[in-house]
Amino acid sequence: MSGIRIKIFAIILFAALSINSVIAQSNFRVMFYNVENLFDTINNPQKNDDDFLPDGNLRWNQYRYWKKLNAISQVIDSINSGYPPALIGLCEIENESILFDLTKRSKLRKHKYNYIITRSDDPRGINVALLYQRDDIKITETHEYKPVFIGLPES
Repeated sequence: MSGIRIKIFAIILFAALSINSVIAQSNFRVMFYNVENLFDTINNPQKNDDDFLPDGNLRWNQYRYWKKLNAISQVIDSINSGYPPALIGLCEIENESILFDLTKRSKLRKHKYNYIITRSDDPRGINVALLYQRDDIKITETHEYKPVFIGLPES
């Protein structure tokens, strides 16, 4: 995972945790999970996602997509005997439709997660996201910031 994605995620997580209207009433867990190239099977002509198509180099298909999605939801659901974290940072997510499938069409739907996703400049379309349990955390505002690295050439 690139340092830029880690820094972008850290900014998102910091922003989510520093919202002035959040009042902690009880303990909650926070988790970070690199889901390693979680792509759907739909071509996005504006991104270089061709390897993750049914006829691409990786032969990515609906079966493999749902198998990976269900494995990820199983890992998250198994934390703390079925009481998963209130906040989950995810990296290497292609798009919002994957988050919809993960939070609304998998085992995680019972935990009532909502999500926020970045829109990165990564040529493959890789983004970072934040899942949050809507009954425990209320996001009142979001901002996305692009890190500036002094002395490094812009990409």
